[in-house]
Amino acid sequence: MASGNGRRADVWTWDEALRGVVPPLISPLDGTGQPDAGAVDALVAHVIEAGCSGLFVLGGCGEGARLTPSQRGGIIRAAARAAAGRVPVLAGVMLPATGPVVEAARQAEKAACAVLGLGNGAPAPPLVSLAEDGRARVSALVRRHAGLLAR
Repeated sequence: MASGNGRRADVWTWDEALRGVVPPLISPLDGTGQPDAGAVDALVAHVIEAGCSGLFVLGGCGEGARLTPSQRGGIIRAAARAAAGRVPVLAGVMLPATGPVVEAARQAEKAACAVLGLGNGAPAPPLVSLAEDGRARVSALVRRHAGLLAR
């Protein structure tokens, strides 16, 4: 994300990363089912030019739980590349099991995402949630395996 002097800032805070408008984005795919980098570029440019302060990829609108790991990685990389440090990129890792969540967290970290969106697995009924201690255990496990949440 850009600092006040226009250079990329290497440090972020929760208050900075999660303020303003951080819309969930769709995940544009081309006719072959691969991430459409041009469409992601255009979408990110539109959202940033409209004044949004961050991007949330692979959340409910981006259908992250229904994409392959390759598709998810392509969407994350395309969004991070298009944002070019101007705003933080948050990646949803709301998958149906802890192993895929850890793998997705590592993938997001490699693609320069600022924050992970942890949640219940998308295939679960919407009213089902982990008990508080279960969420804490999953978050701790992801922190151990991917440095992203520990920042």
